[in-house]
Amino acid sequence: MKEFTRLRTEFPNSLRVTDSRLLWADSAIKSGSANKVAAELADLIQAKSPGALLITAKAYESAGDQPNAIAFYRRTYFYGAGKPEGKEAETRLNALAQLLVPGNAEELMERAENLYAAKNFVEAEKAFTELATRFPQSVTGDLQIKRIATFANLKRMADAQGVFDSIPVSSIAKEKAFYQLLIGYADNRLWPEARRIAEEMRTKFANGRLTPKAWVDAGIEAREAKNKVEEQFFFGSALANYSNAIEVASAQFELAWMAHESKDFTRSSQMLIEHLARYADKDTTNRGKAGYWAARDSERAGKVAEACSLYDAVNYRYGANWYGYVGTQRLASMKAQGKCSTANSANDLVAKAARNLKTVTVAPETSGPNELALAAKSDDLSTVGLFDWAIDELNEAKKTAQNSPKINLALARHYRMKGDNVNALLALAKSYPDYSQMFPEEMGREEWEIFYPQLAWDQIAAWSKNRNLDMYQVAGLIRQESVFNPRAKSGAQAYGLMQLLVPTAKIVARKYGSTAAVTGESLFLPALNIELGTGYMRDQLDKFGRIEYMAVAYNAGPNRVPQWRATLPLEIDEFVEAIPFKETKGYVQGVIRNSAQYRRLYDEQGNFKPNVGTRPLRAEIDSKSSEQLAAEFPEIVLDRPAGPE
Repeated sequence: MKEFTRLRTEFPNSLRVTDSRLLWADSAIKSGSANKVAAELADLIQAKSPGALLITAKAYESAGDQPNAIAFYRRTYFYGAGKPEGKEAETRLNALAQLLVPGNAEELMERAENLYAAKNFVEAEKAFTELATRFPQSVTGDLQIKRIATFANLKRMADAQGVFDSIPVSSIAKEKAFYQLLIGYADNRLWPEARRIAEEMRTKFANGRLTPKAWVDAGIEAREAKNKVEEQFFFGSALANYSNAIEVASAQFELAWMAHESKDFTRSSQMLIEHLARYADKDTTNRGKAGYWAARDSERAGKVAEACSLYDAVNYRYGANWYGYVGTQRLASMKAQGKCSTANSANDLVAKAARNLKTVTVAPETSGPNELALAAKSDDLSTVGLFDWAIDELNEAKKTAQNSPKINLALARHYRMKGDNVNALLALAKSYPDYSQMFPEEMGREEWEIFYPQLAWDQIAAWSKNRNLDMYQVAGLIRQESVFNPRAKSGAQAYGLMQLLVPTAKIVARKYGSTAAVTGESLFLPALNIELGTGYMRDQLDKFGRIEYMAVAYNAGPNRVPQWRATLPLEIDEFVEAIPFKETKGYVQGVIRNSAQYRRLYDEQGNFKPNVGTRPLRAEIDSKSSEQLAAEFPEIVLDRPAGPE
């Protein structure tokens, strides 16, 4: 008890102070001081902390005060619904033969909301319905919206409609209710009803903040349902009525893609160019894909100047990405035909589209003294090996400085200390969302190493030479498979850097005469894993010829390659775009991207090339005003955090 008291006294602002207080309470119960618990945890009890309520119930029970014990178990049951504390309280109340009937609206409301947050929609619906029946005056507009979502998740749309109808049009909750009901109908594939609600929402909330988003999200549901008619209706209507809304960017792109799929290249190229010119400076989600296919479809439509200009623009920033890889090949082909031999003379719209392809977004520094103090505390914790606690401190800092490069770099460092390269790069990507489009000089070497780590380069180089493989393609595949975590293990029981299945690894070992014992544990050894993984790569390249087909075989299995080559388009750009497995398509594009990144960052000995990190943008961004930065670095876009809704 004394140690827990000392911890909270000396570190009152620690994120672990609540944990230490609950541990103190548990220690107090065990040492015969249960009567001190309720007073000591009074503020946590007032805040309805499930942990504090539960330990207080246990304290009263330990002291023989059953009425108060039952009262606190009940409070835990209602305020901790959907959490382990609530489940434990329920078990104890059942053992004490207590009825689990709420005594007031507050208890029932807390239980309903907690169950909803935990996505336990069956129990949440029961609690919401009981609340509406017993305490109708307590049902707010926000609760009604959650009831609509609950019924929609339970596929009870008639009940969802009934709740919606009970909300007055004058209520501030009505627009959000429209949105929730529309998405419910779309998610349940009830398209006539979805159209009806969408049209009604457009009539009653023509200028509503959620109206464009509702139409677009309904279109996304239709796309996921592979319903082209409804997709066209919702996306087309959204574009026609709300063309200036940023939410419509995805709808406009999907309509352009539908034109591409129907081989109307004149229309698709124009729409993709419009997407780049009108939306890509605000929403870069589909920018690379739109850029390449705007060029490709312009080429097919005979618009040579447009195609040449757009290929140039794509290759400028996407040169070490999939779309730059195929774009470079197409541009070389056109130049070989003498089609891009003179300066491009594309129109103003194409020029704007090209400019929007050449920017990269980087977050400005947003951390202040409070966040930096948390970062310093995280360093202290990691020094003594408490990496999870250190990460908790940094995640707390992110709540008020989410995209801060300093905080996210610190978070990435801590994940790397834990051997978690995946979360390291995901953390840092919040500050550098376009990192793969940045030039090697524009970011520091530490950041590049987080995004493109490497390990056992001597083994990669040696076995690549032995197998007649490109070492950068081997590194690119490893990054896609495991992000260079030698102890990576998948749910499918694939092991190590190159994610090998034990049976596959044994077959490769026999073929190439390896005498090593192949087990799951031995495949965690980088040398053996790379030896056998490169053998498997070599086999797939020998079978299928192209790196893209090898990647398909590695990810989806060798049998997929002949199957898809027989049914998908012949040209490699169309082939990869048409791969029916989203994961495999991303995998193929990722291997190509990663290979190009390692090639431009590292030399053949695995050291950074001399130019890497020589002109990092970070110092420029942190030392210049927005106006000065825009004037000196027009291609750099600052990723400002969104304001409150």
